[in-house]
Amino acid sequence: MINEDDMRKTLLFVSFILTSLNFFAQDCPDSDVTLTTQAEVDAFKTNYPDCTDFPNTLTVGDIDNEDSTIENLNGLSNLISVQGSFWIINNPLLSTLGEINQEFGLNNLAVVEGDLIIENNDLLTNVSGLENLVSVGQNFAIRKNTEIADLYGLNKIATVDEEFEITENPKLETFEGIVETLTVNDFTVGNNLLLEDFSGFINDIIIEGNIQISSNPSLASLMGPDDSSVINYQGENFVLVSNNALNDLSGLELVTEINGDLYLQGNMNLLTYNGLANLTTIDGNLVIVFNPSVTNFVGFSGLQTITGDFLVASNEKLINFQGIPMLTTVNGVISISFNDTLGSLAGFENLQTAENGITITENGVLNNCTGICNILLSGAIDGKLFLQNNNEDCSSASDLKTQCEDLDIEDLEEDFNLKIFPNPTENYLTILDSKLKNVQIFDLQGKKVVNSNENFLNVSHLETGIYVLKVISDKVYTERLIIK
Repeated sequence: MINEDDMRKTLLFVSFILTSLNFFAQDCPDSDVTLTTQAEVDAFKTNYPDCTDFPNTLTVGDIDNEDSTIENLNGLSNLISVQGSFWIINNPLLSTLGEINQEFGLNNLAVVEGDLIIENNDLLTNVSGLENLVSVGQNFAIRKNTEIADLYGLNKIATVDEEFEITENPKLETFEGIVETLTVNDFTVGNNLLLEDFSGFINDIIIEGNIQISSNPSLASLMGPDDSSVINYQGENFVLVSNNALNDLSGLELVTEINGDLYLQGNMNLLTYNGLANLTTIDGNLVIVFNPSVTNFVGFSGLQTITGDFLVASNEKLINFQGIPMLTTVNGVISISFNDTLGSLAGFENLQTAENGITITENGVLNNCTGICNILLSGAIDGKLFLQNNNEDCSSASDLKTQCEDLDIEDLEEDFNLKIFPNPTENYLTILDSKLKNVQIFDLQGKKVVNSNENFLNVSHLETGIYVLKVISDKVYTERLIIK
């Protein structure tokens, strides 16, 4: 008969054996893993041959420095999913994540439920090896990889639940490799020196949150293949900053509404806003600052409502607001300041609401504010119009109101077809208009340097520079920028 002590010892021994068997038979490590040497990567498959769904965070490389000796990821070829985050970082010798249609590297990886970060891997030229990757549950970042030139390897990626970030890859030229329609929350593209366009997106990229495209000096187009629109933006804030090769916004034709701010700043060669014709509503602020080449607002032809502020500042060649004929409502403040060549507010004629008023300051040559006569005379901005340090007739709200009361607004319209040549000019300027009444030329300090009623002007006495030309014709007021 077995006594109680022997029974207890027997149970403890069986429990130990079962625990030991369970330990040695486990599929995957039960904690986070960091691999920094090639030997550790190779041993992973040997030690965990049945580990296909890694339950924690996996780091390949050294987050704090570049001491990693990893050259390939063949030891991770069994992985199908990573339930935590997956970092591939600071691997100066890693040249590939796998090969197309090969059974090594990360070719079986389909899902990362946390973050997927591919950062600072000096020899990677693309992301081949991720051909079966379908989704990333949090952030997906490809950044600071000095040799990556394209995104071949992402042919099945379909969703990134949080931010898709592509930044600081100095040799990245194209997004080629992304084949499926890709849905992301936020999309950030920045500091990619050689990126020229969005032609690598075969299908749409659907953006449900914020988009930021900044400091890509070679980016000349937001278009997809065959000049198609691929950015299907359904999200919140849209930031476009310091993309100095960009001439217009073609590629954004699918954008009809922005549920946050539209911020356009420091795009040195942006000439028009063509591409935004289908945009009707900005449910936030419209901020346009330091874009030195735009002369008007052509491209915003469908814009009707801005629920926040409309801020326009320091756009050094802006002449007027032509191009926003549908804009009727601004629920915040309209602020227009420090635009050196702004001569007219033409374009605001249909504005009906500016709930927090209109502030127009420090526009040195601004001498025609009749574009806001309709809203001023309607009483909608009584006590909420502030004018300061503009030129002549735009110097005070009371004087402007008197002008508007004396003016037949219906007889005032912009002439888009007026012929003025040559421009630039050296000595003479010709204005083709049989009903010309008056011509005035202002320098950028607001000083009137020419006042004439002739069609043929001698401007040889003017110093080389930028001037604002104002023409009053029969029921027509227009202006053009001239450069001598």
